[in-house]
Amino acid sequence: MKWTDAAIVALDPTDPIVMRHARAWRDRYSIPMDRCFAYSNTAIDGFQPAEAHSLSFAGLSTKLIVVCHGLEQGLVVQRRLCFAESAAGLLVAWGLRSVGLISFKACLLGAGTFLNDVEADLRRRRVQIGWLIGYRHAVRLGAGRHEVAFYDDERIHVDERIRLATNWSAKQADEGRVKIVKGNVHVVPPAGPTKRFPLPHRLETLV
Repeated sequence: MKWTDAAIVALDPTDPIVMRHARAWRDRYSIPMDRCFAYSNTAIDGFQPAEAHSLSFAGLSTKLIVVCHGLEQGLVVQRRLCFAESAAGLLVAWGLRSVGLISFKACLLGAGTFLNDVEADLRRRRVQIGWLIGYRHAVRLGAGRHEVAFYDDERIHVDERIRLATNWSAKQADEGRVKIVKGNVHVVPPAGPTKRFPLPHRLETLV
């Protein structure tokens, strides 16, 4: 993993699809149990209730994974649409003050302005944030632990075609698969810069 530590929040822990994805990401990154949270009053499947100081440990070397259903307009939390301001408010209420990356594992959040709006609201709340990332398309869990973009019909999405052709060793390029938004603090992953999260001077040449 490019980041020093990771945490995960399941925003709809009563939904079996959300929890299946949340468990897959928890296991993929070996996230310890004390960094696994759920939007719930009780512990669910190893995810403890998110409380006032749950995310206060996070810093600019932390990757925060948020798992939920999504639409272009926002998160679908327990069958209700949660817009960017409310999503940012939840994270702040749970103690988030600084984070390197927020990775939204939900459909379609990168298709519109949701990520930009979350960044703007966190900035307004004086939260330090390096990056946000979200999928441009609908996604599902494939090959046990990888999320793959798909079309909601019989067509095969380019991401799925690449993964199947390479036995899941390759995927569609970021430009067509995800949206990445820079936050209010420039952060390079502790493991070093990447094409996705470059050094500041490299970022300027890409814009």
